[in-house]
Amino acid sequence: MIQTAQKIRNIKVFSQVTEFLDILSLRIYSLSAMKCIKNSDAKYYHYRSGYGLESAKLAKKKGMVLVCDHSIAHPHTVDYLINNKGNIPNKISKGQISKFWNVINEDINIADYVIVNSDFVKHTFKNHYKNIDNVFVAYSGVDNLSISNVKQYRKKSKYKKSKRVKFLFCGKFEKRKGSDILIEALKNYPDKKIDLEIVGVPIENINQIKKSLSDLANVKINSFINKDELLKKMLCSDVFIFPSLCEGSARVVFQAMLCGCYIITTNNSGSIVKNHIHGAIVEPGSHDALKNMMLHVESLDIDHIKNIGQNNYDEIISNFDENTYYENVKTIYKKIEELN
Repeated sequence: MIQTAQKIRNIKVFSQVTEFLDILSLRIYSLSAMKCIKNSDAKYYHYRSGYGLESAKLAKKKGMVLVCDHSIAHPHTVDYLINNKGNIPNKISKGQISKFWNVINEDINIADYVIVNSDFVKHTFKNHYKNIDNVFVAYSGVDNLSISNVKQYRKKSKYKKSKRVKFLFCGKFEKRKGSDILIEALKNYPDKKIDLEIVGVPIENINQIKKSLSDLANVKINSFINKDELLKKMLCSDVFIFPSLCEGSARVVFQAMLCGCYIITTNNSGSIVKNHIHGAIVEPGSHDALKNMMLHVESLDIDHIKNIGQNNYDEIISNFDENTYYENVKTIYKKIEELN
């Protein structure tokens, strides 16, 4: 049901049908999960936001401690962030979010503790959750298979960087991920020879975007690709651009760091990127800020960009694999245990 909803999500006439399918599928899943709860004597019930619902209510009645796993900005902030250039709102009334986000919020509110995947997400919980001290952060990082593959790919000479800065954007090319911001930045870009590839554009929108950027000689527009192809494109790039307005913790940023890219992103991407250390942080929603930073990075010595990229690779290898995530979640559970 979720897959069906996903396929028709971008067709406006099906918007209500999509929301209905999304919510119904979550409620059916929660009813299925109730069978596990009925027969369990566990102390904790750890569930994904939206998938708990009736099963979470049953677990609460049985005296279990509820831990909700949530991986995007707080439901009361998602649409606001997208429509307000990434600015985090103050408290918003419940009537201002969709039925779908109300369902997700239901799971968050019943939880005793919440685990989120970035400091940015935790920040969006301020004024929207009963106890911000009970919201813990565990960055997910990169899966071990991707790390292993990239180590192998890096040994091949064809992935060496060129002398001219190569920019790359990967991700679903939509407003939430800063697509509008990037397009406006490029329309006003003085260097018409910029070397840039955009990956993740819906097939039906490719020609439109190509037309709007037709005066830029070396901009390539592509649709979706698989993870292996994505990693190879990142390895061939110098700078990864991701001007997102609202995320949980963007996996593509971690992947780009693993592939040795210099990163240009926003705090709203929920990444670990620090300004001047892993790349550059720009103001969300500002195409001028993005354009100026891209121009600045183009002016940098290529060896400096590569050195930061190498440091990014080392950072992911050392601190953001599956095992580190496991240890971080285990540490969180130890803290929760102490509180109970």
